[in-house]
Amino acid sequence: MSLSARLYLAFFACSLMLGSWYPRIADVQSQAGMDGWALGQSLSGYPVGILLMFTFGTRFAAGLSFQRSFRLVVPAQGLP
Repeated sequence: MSLSARLYLAFFACSLMLGSWYPRIADVQSQAGMDGWALGQSLSGYPVGILLMFTFGTRFAAGLSFQRSFRLVVPAQGLP
C-alpha cells in the first residue's frame, strides 16, 4: 500500500473516532454536571495535546513504523 493511501486511511480512521464523539458531547456534559465554560475548557485539551504532540512527539513517532504507530494511536483516541 502506498504512503498516500496509508495516510488517507489514517485520517479516515481518525475522523471516525472523532465523529462518534461530537454527537455525545451534550450527554457527557449533562452526566458530568458541567456548565458550558467548564466543558469548553475541558474540550480545549484535545487541540492543545495535538500541538504538543506535533512539537515534542516527533522523535517518538519517528522511531515507530507507520503500522505500529497506527495500531497504537488510533485506538487510544477512543479511550475516555
